[in-house]
Amino acid sequence: MSHRFNQSFVLLSCLCFLTLACNDRRKSAQSAPPDFTGFWKWHCSDAWGVQIKKQTGNLFSVSFCGPGGCAEPGEWMPNTPIIGDPRYRSINSTTLAFQHGDEWQTLTKCTSDVNPVLAYPVVPNKSPRAAPEPPSYVRQPAPKLPFFDWNACPFEGCTYREWTASAAVDVFDTWKPNRKRIATLATNAVVTGISGVVITYKPGLIRLNTDLPEDNLHRGETILTYTYRGEGFSAVWFNGRFYHDYDITFAKWPDGSGCLGSDCAGTYVDLGEKVWWAKVKMSSGSVGWVNMNDGKFDGVDQFALVVPDSQAFGRSILPD
Repeated sequence: MSHRFNQSFVLLSCLCFLTLACNDRRKSAQSAPPDFTGFWKWHCSDAWGVQIKKQTGNLFSVSFCGPGGCAEPGEWMPNTPIIGDPRYRSINSTTLAFQHGDEWQTLTKCTSDVNPVLAYPVVPNKSPRAAPEPPSYVRQPAPKLPFFDWNACPFEGCTYREWTASAAVDVFDTWKPNRKRIATLATNAVVTGISGVVITYKPGLIRLNTDLPEDNLHRGETILTYTYRGEGFSAVWFNGRFYHDYDITFAKWPDGSGCLGSDCAGTYVDLGEKVWWAKVKMSSGSVGWVNMNDGKFDGVDQFALVVPDSQAFGRSILPD
């Protein structure tokens, strides 16, 4: 009897131990915060998206990325634990909603790789006798606003390198609306351009005066323009397609410049609202941001040492 009791006691003890161990493991799994590390996109076919990386403690960096690179951690969105942050809603392990400005947007986790290759796919030209290969594009809805083009340098010859202020220029701690002025550069002050971002708050608008059959565009239809690339090329969207570089030399600008006569297949009826912010390093070693729609520097253009007319970027706006 005693032997049987001992066996039962040992068996019951083992069962209790296993139950407690399983409960502890279950509680540990439930208490462990989810890992959001990876690359998230509005559509997995997009050539841009959001990089989420683990930082110190329980924080993640949330950075916008494009083919030119990613924003520095904390620049696009503040580092965050995500869970418990009212600006985020974790719907499931691969779906995340977040609030940027006044708008809620939804991202899909497309890969756990935080640095995937981002490139605009090229549409193949199958006919050897056809015209030159058409511009590359991505099929997608019109980009959400504001649209961030990170590391863009918006004209031919534009280069991030050593620049010299040709007039006094204010320097801010960030490009964001809550920015604070941290310095004012004197005329002839030298800085190093590190990187930048062109932000489109409202795209430009080109209206077609005639058909462009090669792109299935018809008279009266419109093209939305984003970052200007230089030499008559711009990022554009039309007919469900986003082009990183598209030739808009067929359009007449609002001031009458651009194409002439019968070559004008379109008219630039609205330049939109865009602003170019550059990240610069000052002689003191401090880093800040300058509004390049307003700031004037020599050395930005590696070919001419002058900055082109700011109408290329669109009307400057500084949101409150």
